[in-house]
Amino acid sequence: MAWTERHSVAATALAAAGAAGVLGAGAPGALPLVVLAAVLVTAVAALALDAFGGLVVGLAAAAAVTLAKQLGRAWTPDVFGESLATTAVLLLLGWSCGRLGRRLRQPPADPGAPRGEEPAFGSLGLLTAEVAETRIDEEVARAGRHGRPLAVILVRTVLTDDALGPAARTKAHRTVARFLETLLGESDVPFALAADCVGAVLLETDADGAWDVLASILHSAADATFSDREGGRRLRLAETADVAAGIAVFPEDGADARSLIDSARRALEADAGHTPGAGAPQDPR
Repeated sequence: MAWTERHSVAATALAAAGAAGVLGAGAPGALPLVVLAAVLVTAVAALALDAFGGLVVGLAAAAAVTLAKQLGRAWTPDVFGESLATTAVLLLLGWSCGRLGRRLRQPPADPGAPRGEEPAFGSLGLLTAEVAETRIDEEVARAGRHGRPLAVILVRTVLTDDALGPAARTKAHRTVARFLETLLGESDVPFALAADCVGAVLLETDADGAWDVLASILHSAADATFSDREGGRRLRLAETADVAAGIAVFPEDGADARSLIDSARRALEADAGHTPGAGAPQDPR
């Protein structure tokens, strides 16, 4: 069985729990039991939350352990380093268990669904779908705290020329991916959901700004060309593909990564029904 990110997160959680146990084992009196209880509560509670919620639970557990040391008259300058390390591993435990819980609650991929090509990673630096979800959740939390807008855009390229070989199809998809990456702002975050579907998190961007970005990307892609070496020809993307786009805006269309991506997908599907060729999406303004 291949090693996945879930395995890495689970290993991190186990290592953090073990480290907390080792740190608490040498404490006097009933403190080892307090640390053990803190580990168990943090792990169980964080599994029901997400990474951010896990951090909050870990911080609360660390505060409880510190309070127990103070009440038990075990809070001295000599244990400051140990207490700091215990706090760090409880935070790590909460964060990793929160991430693991979120991954475990995600529905498994449908093995019968069409897979297509792999995402166009590496063109300039697209994030994978899984990493993108974590990043979107982080940016949503920041946007919520500071009252700033945030948008998620998706662009899907469906190739209509059946004569294109695998290499040419990859080049066509990467053509759109490169335009998306190069036309974004420095703080925006591009990602790929599939070979034919790329997107970006647009920070401090409202719906009007998101439509402006999409129009710029798709107008540029409409004039783009790519080489079909197998067919010995150079093709215009607009003549070989249908391009559709969709946006979702926080908080109107969702309050976390999954809901925002789902909303953008629905908008993309609606646009796909009446967007012929590579061009600007239908702007509802």
